Amino acid sequence: MPGETIVVIDDSPTLSKLIQLVLGEMGLQVIAANSAASARELLKTERPRLVLLDDVIDDLPIDTLCADIAALTPTAPGIVLLRSGHGPDDPAKLPGVIDSITKPFSPDALKAMVSHIVGMSLQEGPSLPRRRLVLTPAPDFSPSLSNEQAALSGTLTVFGAAEILGLLAEGQRTGVATFSQQRITVRVRFGKGRIDYARALGVAEEFLLGRFLIDRGFITKAELEAIAEHLRKLPSAKQRLGEILVAKGLISQRELTEGMRQQTLALVYELLRWDNGTFAFVAKAEAATANEATLGLVVDQLLMEGLRRIDEWRVIEREVNNFDEVYLREEERMAAMGPGRLLREEIAVAELLNGRNTVKDVIFQSHMGSFDVCRVLYRLLKSKLVRPRISPSAPQ
Repeated sequence: MPGETIVVIDDSPTLSKLIQLVLGEMGLQVIAANSAASARELLKTERPRLVLLDDVIDDLPIDTLCADIAALTPTAPGIVLLRSGHGPDDPAKLPGVIDSITKPFSPDALKAMVSHIVGMSLQEGPSLPRRRLVLTPAPDFSPSLSNEQAALSGTLTVFGAAEILGLLAEGQRTGVATFSQQRITVRVRFGKGRIDYARALGVAEEFLLGRFLIDRGFITKAELEAIAEHLRKLPSAKQRLGEILVAKGLISQRELTEGMRQQTLALVYELLRWDNGTFAFVAKAEAATANEATLGLVVDQLLMEGLRRIDEWRVIEREVNNFDEVYLREEERMAAMGPGRLLREEIAVAELLNGRNTVKDVIFQSHMGSFDVCRVLYRLLKSKLVRPRISPSAPQ
């Protein structure tokens, strides 16, 4: 029923805020706790109808926390487990758990599950007052705004990138959202609430278009470097790299679009990790022009995958937390595995772990993203196929 309380227990503030936005639109009151301790304190006073619980939190056995929830709440709310892939295989055996949903889940899937449990009809949703996110005293979006006037602006310490992107998608806005952090600027172009493309300045090479074209096998490193050298001699050239590659017949328009799609996904996923910086959205009545990409990416899907990655980053960083760390292969263990046991990406990373390359070097030389390299490195570490290089002790 509208007005009932839902408690979210998850150490990802971005995911918690997104759930609050989604369920808030249904008229539900959503309260978040980011740790087992804060959840216990919260449940001493709140009487929730439902608890959404992350399946890995504070390294605490999940069955213990489920039992605590039942003990602290006389009304015995149902528990829905938010499955990350690192928790128990059979959630139904946990005390109080009535359902589960696997990350990344879509807002529609979350709404459908919650509405079924609390006995709400999804048809009630549109008649409820829409939740407005007031970022600044700026006016509402209006076609009369000039192209240089920011309709929304603020800092990411107050509202995260997920909330901003979600708000623009929900309002089916057309325009450009600019996110800045130190020397990095990411511009996300929206067309009727969908992301047409994202571009960036000041980012690492792993976020540049050329990396994704090489990664997909659309162009060789040598071909890309030759074009880049040509462009350096023409500082006033107005054509973008992708347009030049297509014009010279090195890649097709379809390959360029796929490369831009991968680049846009990576930039959006990286934005979701920012916990500081600024943003501004300039509303534009017109959509992207004919020579601009119109990828039409659905924001909800990007947010859920991005939040899943953030959760996975949190697990990975327990083992891989320094890009300047050097690793080397355990050759005997590798040989004992025999051929065909490692995935292609695992072989590519392992071959670069020679006791000299840092993680940063591996990212650069493999033409893989930092997330992909670190995820592979995490698996190799857990399998004891690689280990950190031990630095020699300083002389006494």
